[in-house]
Amino acid sequence: MSSSSPQSHRRPLLIPSASFNLRSPSAVRSPDFWISPLDPGPAPRDMSSRTPVPGSPTHTEDAKRAGVPLTPNSKLIPAAVPVTARVRKRDVWDRLLQTDAGRDKIFKLFQYSIKIYLWRHLLHARRAGTKPSAWVPHLKSTASGLSLTRKCLILFAWRSAIPELLDFLTGKEKPPPPSASLSERMRYRLSFLSAVVTVPNAIADDFFCAYRLGLIGKELGERAEWWSNWCWWADTVVQLQKGWLDSRAVQADIARLERRIFHAPSDAAHAELVQHESDLVRLREKLWWVRVSWVKLLCDFVFSSYDVFGWTWRAEGNQAVSGWLAGVISTAKLYDKHVKALAKP
Repeated sequence: MSSSSPQSHRRPLLIPSASFNLRSPSAVRSPDFWISPLDPGPAPRDMSSRTPVPGSPTHTEDAKRAGVPLTPNSKLIPAAVPVTARVRKRDVWDRLLQTDAGRDKIFKLFQYSIKIYLWRHLLHARRAGTKPSAWVPHLKSTASGLSLTRKCLILFAWRSAIPELLDFLTGKEKPPPPSASLSERMRYRLSFLSAVVTVPNAIADDFFCAYRLGLIGKELGERAEWWSNWCWWADTVVQLQKGWLDSRAVQADIARLERRIFHAPSDAAHAELVQHESDLVRLREKLWWVRVSWVKLLCDFVFSSYDVFGWTWRAEGNQAVSGWLAGVISTAKLYDKHVKALAKP
């Protein structure tokens, strides 16, 4: 038996770049920050076509001053440059506002921020026995206009929902093999069920939007709203179950990778250990977003349950808060998606 301690078989210590804050959540989650002092790193990529960021270490001299690790040949490792230095916030917001999904999220934040303010203002007025301010109807009209604007932005969503359903029906989205675990089979079935519910939900949303625009009658519009609420509620329930299974699957992958790193031999290839460390950080980041998405789905479930079951207990406040929180989370997810897209060399 070897006399070396168990820690001698652990992976080599990877040090972070000195140019980022260890307390930053994005720094902990992103694999780009972990660079080994022994690893020469990948071949440097051509970054001349990227938009230069003021103050970012995109050149060798700037990288040395910022403390970004370089290769033995004093070449810049693009992956070592922090994401926050490679991407400007202004570029992310520009890209966010260029898409219908991004504008929908921004308008949702405005809409439910107004609703929260109105709820608190009217609640205070009722308790104080005073009349609401004269500008309350104007804010209500603004919130209603933002709601209609958002519905117009997501018109014809069934065009992308139908191909997803056809992928399941035609076998393009292949089911897991019989030897797969029960969790994998359940995740596939829940994904199929969500695709089935999404199509009528998107169609009903379009009919309700047409009613809000005055294109169809009230009876058809109210029926479309009823179908839309029920389909959204059912899809939320399905996604909550699938999100729970996704979280367990990612946790299992993390535990499996941690065991592989811990039991790796002391003479294991350094590049392989670095790759394992990067995969581990990526999986932890994925788990974090899966859990955050589950919270967003829980907010959607609370909001839609009030519409579906006609609950009245503190409906205005609970729907305003749950809608605002869901908007914050969905905006953060979309923002992170654009950051990663812009950070790619």
